[in-house]
Amino acid sequence: MDETPWFMYIAKKYNIWFPSSGKSKHWATPTKYVAYYETEKSDSSNLSNENPKTITYIAKNKKYWDAIIINDAKSIEELKPLFDDPITKKGISSWTHTFSVVLTEDPIRLKKPIKKGMARVDGFSLNNFELPKFINADDIEELRNK
Repeated sequence: MDETPWFMYIAKKYNIWFPSSGKSKHWATPTKYVAYYETEKSDSSNLSNENPKTITYIAKNKKYWDAIIINDAKSIEELKPLFDDPITKKGISSWTHTFSVVLTEDPIRLKKPIKKGMARVDGFSLNNFELPKFINADDIEELRNK
């Protein structure tokens, strides 16, 4: 999942990510893990990514909410800290659309960052790999050649 600094902040601090819904309004199938690709672009949050242009963290997904609205999200106990944090509160509170959100386990830092450009990430699912293998992989090709 491509993450700007604002979204990466939320992922690491609150174990939460917001999957994009793509062309459809809802996901077809939730994934077992999320691998965070940290973008090099900045955003309006004045934050920056520590590891731009790499996958450096992976997290196991625990709980999913699909097509929720802000008022519903504010009532979910696990999501309440987002609305108390000044960095996240302003951006999220202005959302007027439905969105999906995932609660994860603590993101785990990979043995070494994987550059997305080393191989195409598209076309294979993280559900095919056990977490220790992914954490210790030298590159995406090593995972493909399991």
